[in-house]
Amino acid sequence: MKRTFTMIVEITHDRKGRYFGASFPELPGCYTMADTLRGLRVNAKEAIRLHVDGLRRTGQPIGEAAVRIDRIAVSMPGPARIKKTTRRAVAAQTSQLTKTVRLE
Repeated sequence: MKRTFTMIVEITHDRKGRYFGASFPELPGCYTMADTLRGLRVNAKEAIRLHVDGLRRTGQPIGEAAVRIDRIAVSMPGPARIKKTTRRAVAAQTSQLTKTVRLE
């Protein structure tokens, strides 16, 4: 039996590199991580299988997707009101937040 689950991907950057994390709204508490998107998909399938197996063994139901993705506009201080280094940090964070990830 095949079932499709919603996978929410989060990209995290730090000094050591970029990491991908995934959660599944139908399966609260089921999470996984990887260094690449390809690795994330492999890990996600294994995490889902293990999580669903645990739910079945304990007689718990598998949830249904209840996800809403929305965008929100936030007023930000103008460039003249923040320091130059802060402007760069805000620009970098904004760039990370607006990237779209497409899983194939």
